[in-house]
Amino acid sequence: MRLPNYITNLCFSSYFEYYDYIIESRYNGQHAQARELFDEFDTREQDEFFYYLESECGHDPDTMHIWKVYFGLEKPIEE
Repeated sequence: MRLPNYITNLCFSSYFEYYDYIIESRYNGQHAQARELFDEFDTREQDEFFYYLESECGHDPDTMHIWKVYFGLEKPIEE
């Protein structure tokens, strides 16, 4: 499968490297960068990113919700 230019332009050879770069960007405080990288995805790629993230986070629904709020895909839970 041919990778999109936004991945190869960063010299990554897989989606997984790109996913890790998004995750590391967030953890390192590079929030604008993390969001810009994520915004390159179409809906299918977003779903695949969350599937990858879910497998890395141990299927924790709270963690997944936090990530989706972070990217503006869900609203925060009101207490």
